[in-house]
Amino acid sequence: MTIWIASGNRQNWEVVKRDNIWGVPKRGKGLHSRVKAGDTILMYARSETHTKEVLPSVILGEFKVIELFEDNKPLFTAPPQMGDEIFPYRFRLKPV
Repeated sequence: MTIWIASGNRQNWEVVKRDNIWGVPKRGKGLHSRVKAGDTILMYARSETHTKEVLPSVILGEFKVIELFEDNKPLFTAPPQMGDEIFPYRFRLKPV
């Protein structure tokens, strides 16, 4: 079993909590092929500034990987520098 850290923003964290799915970008295909069912993913949110409040970096949750799959349905919000990325390489998760 391997433990992975998945870095993202708080907006995509809401998707993870709601749907128990995490996605990686097209450039992350190599990572997607190394993750296995039963591995652990720690969800990490980077520091963000909202109005005058600074939200610190934090681990928001721990999940077990249940299944790996590909899906082109838009689900996540890409940061501006990633353009129209849809994060097609996905992991179905189970909260720990």
